[in-house]
Amino acid sequence: MRFGALTILSALCVTAFPAPAQTPAPIPDLSGLWQHTPIAEFEAVPGRPGPVWDLKHPLSPTNFQITLEGNPDNPILQPWAAAEVRRRTEEAAAGRPVPSPQEVCQPSGVPNVITLPAPVLVLQQPTKVVILYQRDHQVRHVHLNTRHSANPKRSWYGESVGHYEGDTLVVDTIGMNDKTPVDIFGTPHSEALHVVERYRPINGRRQMEVVFTVTDAKAFTTPWTARMVYGRSPAPELTEEACAENNIDAVTKEQYPIPEETKSVF
Repeated sequence: MRFGALTILSALCVTAFPAPAQTPAPIPDLSGLWQHTPIAEFEAVPGRPGPVWDLKHPLSPTNFQITLEGNPDNPILQPWAAAEVRRRTEEAAAGRPVPSPQEVCQPSGVPNVITLPAPVLVLQQPTKVVILYQRDHQVRHVHLNTRHSANPKRSWYGESVGHYEGDTLVVDTIGMNDKTPVDIFGTPHSEALHVVERYRPINGRRQMEVVFTVTDAKAFTTPWTARMVYGRSPAPELTEEACAENNIDAVTKEQYPIPEETKSVF
């Protein structure tokens, strides 16, 4: 009886002192205003297939009006995608550059939105991250710790879900339409586009690195990876920037026409 009583007492003592709750791992602080150089050519990542680059590489980081001539011979391009890059390059060289989405008031899409040179504001919340782009008030919602929908409706920015891995925010985006290029050279993609971005603070949070991988077997021969580095923006806050007032053709000095929907999407 004495042995049994000691056993019961020991069990009660164990249950009376549960293990301490684990402290959640800290998340990286990406909040605030960020901005990169005016010319937003993606940087290749060593050891991986890289993005389309300019034939005059490297681009000047201080000249907005430089002619953008993408290299159509990059081996990542499927033939039809290479043909589109070549067409745009020839038009640019002839002084008839094809306008970018931001010049004709269209959403930029992913990963092309990373090229926007205006300030970007990152807002971190417990269940999602919101990325606000000053250019025409474009916005992305990254829903945290959830799965993609089974069949997301096609849209300009698709469906983004994310999670934290150590010091990095990982953003996985699918469900985009095929109306946007992936870069400043007009490189096209299909609706099979899948982009994974990895955001992390570097250099004591003075900079933010974005490394992303693009997968689209219909437009590219292989997944490819690129990089962009943001610095802290000198702007105190986002300001109003209406595309319809800031879409001047650099060649004609006239405003580009604002696109209009010609058929119902409902």
